[in-house]
Amino acid sequence: MALERDEPPPGDYRVEGFAGKAIVVGGQPRMSAFLICRDIFVESSAEVVTDLAMSDFDPVLTRDAPPEVLLIGSGAAMAWPDRDLLGQLRDRGAMPEVMDSRAAARTYNLLLSEARDVAALILPLSAD
Repeated sequence: MALERDEPPPGDYRVEGFAGKAIVVGGQPRMSAFLICRDIFVESSAEVVTDLAMSDFDPVLTRDAPPEVLLIGSGAAMAWPDRDLLGQLRDRGAMPEVMDSRAAARTYNLLLSEARDVAALILPLSAD
């Protein structure tokens, strides 16, 4: 059986890999934070987990329904966002899962490949 490369349709945003401290999306190494889901890619000004605000999540929370899974990639190391922010996300119907950014990128791709409704806000691997 021959293997064939599965090409995502246009607008189907996926994490393509890592290049040093960059995360590659759409063929471009990304050194800043971003919010990603199947049909949305938005850069964020947040550099560390304590910079996150509800407005960073608005593009996916203002849809008809929140994503089934909302991943938060906290940077190079695991760090927790503010409890109030997590509570506000839950109040809006999102169930945030927090992990380091590399794990969030891998988990995002896995859930996307299973046709799950997933979004991820991924902070940079380095805030230098």
